[in-house]
Amino acid sequence: MQTKSLPRSSRDLAKEYLFIHESMLPESQWGGEDFERRSKQYEDRLDEFLDLYQNKLMSFFEMGQATGVDWWVIRNLFDQNNIRIYSKEEIYKLRRDRDFPILYIFILIKV
Repeated sequence: MQTKSLPRSSRDLAKEYLFIHESMLPESQWGGEDFERRSKQYEDRLDEFLDLYQNKLMSFFEMGQATGVDWWVIRNLFDQNNIRIYSKEEIYKLRRDRDFPILYIFILIKV
C-alpha cells in the first residue's frame, strides 16, 4: 500500500528555505572609528555664531539661514561648549530693551 505524502505547510517550507548558516552571513563592520560630529566641523566659526546670537539676538533658525549651517548643528555646538541658551521670553525682552530707544525716538519725532 502506498501512502500519500501530505502537503507541506508553509512553515515547513520556510524552515527549509530560510535557514542560513552562520558562516554564510557577512562579517559585520561598524566603520565608525573616524566618526566626527557635524558641530565639530564648525568650531572655528563659534565666534561668528556667538556674535549673531548675543549681539544681534538672532534665533537659531535665523542664524542657520544667515550662515548656511543647519540650526540644530549650531544649537549642538552651543550645548557642547556650555553656552547659555536664552529662553524665548529672555530673547524678546533683550530685543525690546535694545530697540526701545530707537522706537521711542521715532515716535517722538513723528509726533
